[in-house]
This record gives sequence, C-alpha cells and structure tokens, in this order.
Amino acid sequence: PGHESDWSRVLFSSMDITDRKQAEERMSYISLHDMMTGIYNRSYFEEEMRRLEKSRVRPISVLMCDMDNLKAINDRRGHQAGDFALKKAAEIIRGCFRSEDVIARIGGDEFAVLLPGLDSSGAEKAAERIQDGIARYNRDNPSGIPIRFSCGWATAEKGQLLETALKEADERMYAQKEKKKSP
Repeated sequence: PGHESDWSRVLFSSMDITDRKQAEERMSYISLHDMMTGIYNRSYFEEEMRRLEKSRVRPISVLMCDMDNLKAINDRRGHQAGDFALKKAAEIIRGCFRSEDVIARIGGDEFAVLLPGLDSSGAEKAAERIQDGIARYNRDNPSGIPIRFSCGWATAEKGQLLETALKEADERMYAQKEKKKSP
C-alpha cells in the first residue's frame, strides 16, 4: 500500500488561536475607539476625513461640540464625575445620529461628527437634537451632574473641501461658547 493509506505515520498538530484572535480584535478596537466613551477616537476621525475628502460624496456636514463645563465638574466633583459626564455626553450624542455617521471624541471635552450626505439644514437640526437631548438629560436628572455643550456646524458642498467645513464648524462652536460667556 502507498503512504496515503498508512495513517500510522501521520502527525497532526493543532493550536487554539482563539485568545490570539481575540487579542488582535481588541487591539484593533482600541486603535480606533476612545476607551472611555466607546465612540471613535481622533485618529479614526481623521482617517475618515481623508477618505471622505477624496470621495465624491457631497454634501458632507461636520458638527463640532465642546463640553462647556467639564473643568468645573472636575474641579468641584472630581475627575470620576468628569469621566461620568463625558460618558453620558457621548451616549447622548450617539443617540442623535444614524449608524453611517462618524461620531468621535477628538479631544478631552471635544466631540466631532461627520455627516455624509447631510446638507446644512440637516446639520443644524442635528445640533438641535444634541441640545434637546442634553436638556432632556439635565431635566430628567436634576440632582445629577449637569451637562452643557456649545456646538457649531458647517457643510462641504460639491467642490468644497471638508477640511474647510471642519474649521468653519470649529469657529462657530467657539463663537457660541463665547456668546454664552457674555452677559
């Protein structure tokens, strides 16, 4: 008989790589997500900006949001309370958008959202949904940690750079923040 029919000399080796695969998936997740809030991180957001900038998709709206009171929360109630407020803020923001929208924490208390296919009017409504969600949260949790946001938005139409819209949204967000400081 040929060697194929003689199974007495076959060596079979197997290894369970489940743990390694799970570790790889976890590392991939960590590289793309903000670990505190579970939403995307700055590097994923910037990669999506580059990808969408090259695409033919227009309009694309950008929304920038900044927590107005994170420093005060941290100073008065401690960093654990500030972390809780950031997690709640991310949860509220996430609840305001579609699955194809890119929601990211891009800085300590700064969030950004990419809205492919959404025009300026839709972006304004999205900012209103965030403010409504925050107002509802604060109303439903009167003894909790209040959350306040300043938001700005802009839209890149056909032939316009997404980077320009991002800067414009950021400027509008800071203008809103400054307006709140004035008496």
